Amino acid sequence: MRPPSLRSEHAARLLVAVAAVVFGATHAWIAGMTWRSLRSAWPLDLAYFHQQVWSVSRGAGFAQSVHWHESQSLVGNTHFNPIILLGVPLQWVWPGLDALLVVQCALVALGGVGIYRLAASHGAGPYLGLGCTLMFYGSAPLWRVTQSDVRPLVWSVPFLLLLAAALSEARRREAVVWACLACLCREELPVIVAFLALAHSVGWGPVWRRRFGTAAVIVGVAAGIWAAAVLVRPASDTYIEPGMWLLESLGWPLSLPRGVGPDPVWVQRFGDRVVWLVAWAWPVGLIALGGPRLLAGALPLLGYLLTTDVAWADWDGEGPHYTAPAVAFVGGAAAVAVGRLAGRVPTSSAPFFGAPRGAGSGKPMLAAGVVIAVLSVQCVQAVQAWGGWLQEHTQSARVGDAEVRALSELAAVVPPDAPVMADFTTVHLFAGRAALYCYQRDAMQDHVGPDAPGELLPGRDPQPQWALIATRHPRWIARAAERGLVERGRERRFVLYGPPPQPVPPL
Repeated sequence: MRPPSLRSEHAARLLVAVAAVVFGATHAWIAGMTWRSLRSAWPLDLAYFHQQVWSVSRGAGFAQSVHWHESQSLVGNTHFNPIILLGVPLQWVWPGLDALLVVQCALVALGGVGIYRLAASHGAGPYLGLGCTLMFYGSAPLWRVTQSDVRPLVWSVPFLLLLAAALSEARRREAVVWACLACLCREELPVIVAFLALAHSVGWGPVWRRRFGTAAVIVGVAAGIWAAAVLVRPASDTYIEPGMWLLESLGWPLSLPRGVGPDPVWVQRFGDRVVWLVAWAWPVGLIALGGPRLLAGALPLLGYLLTTDVAWADWDGEGPHYTAPAVAFVGGAAAVAVGRLAGRVPTSSAPFFGAPRGAGSGKPMLAAGVVIAVLSVQCVQAVQAWGGWLQEHTQSARVGDAEVRALSELAAVVPPDAPVMADFTTVHLFAGRAALYCYQRDAMQDHVGPDAPGELLPGRDPQPQWALIATRHPRWIARAAERGLVERGRERRFVLYGPPPQPVPPL
């Protein structure tokens, strides 16, 4: 088969870049409309991550006040996610929550470059590689994880795909770089990275020995980062402690008394999760079965999600970001399968499928037909998403909903340097300040409740000067009044309290 012209490759790469920009910009706009519409899944975490990045950008370390159980340290938090530092530079020139969401969407869009390289290294021509990239961008699960607020785990998507591409192209040094970046996204990533490297290295002969050498380096790096993540995180057992994560992936905690009823949660919901997995993977997952070696990298994560007792670790629930690495591997495996089906001589010396070199099956038209069929299904899914959850998430901000607008106007009254407190649903409206509190989160501490005497928020320094309180929490409204704050504004669901307005001096 005649190799593609240089012009075709340049044109395809340019179109990949354009598609990446369109994907990133579109999802950044959706994410911005979502938080303005008060439809974020976890507004508290939005405020938390932004406060950390905002503080670092101003030389204040990882100072944060919104999560009382998290430390003021990069390495002492519940999760190990130093990758969040990538969000700092944009805060220097554009301080705001939108900037952090742009970073996340841009990183996910970068994953398309890894998809293109995987397709090309396994035999796909330039335009088939472009088609694989479009399949990746059109994946409904990818949309879900991209829109899961700000989640460092989602930031692993491009690094995992670029790691797979570098392994496929036998670029050891580059592979180590992407492996390190992926491992810095969260504490379970070293397990996934090591598993991917080992799955790629299985075989015999000189080429396989070189693969084992690369895998050994990556596994060593991953093990070192994993050990560091465990040792430096005193709160590592709050959500997912790496050792327990691995044991749960192996199905160990069958008798842990965390289930509801006689069986653990995962036993009760295992069938539902399998059904969700099939729906979640449709239609790209069917093609991904043709790239099993790369797809195997997701097995530890799939095992965890299927067997964990964490109720929200489902494919399409409150925590879709848990599936982010699996989304990456499904997209990458689909690109591998399309490349093999196309039948050009692979450009790599160590592909994820088949012998190191070979002509493949030689069915480029069939490969193109498969890509077109998948893109057609994804177009239908995109229309359904826009008429469904995407419209719901963005509508209030797009149409200028009166209540949302009134709430935003209340939040705008609070000076940017004033300590302020709000509830779970509105605290993110004040992201990007030095003292930001969630009174519902504070109430979770021992001996801190709405009836406790003394300060408005006991144990907080400085004390809030402003408070946006839900009208359904009258006891916190009473506490604000007792502290000398006065009502400064009100809408149907919330009331704003602040210091008494200063009298205007006579002219």
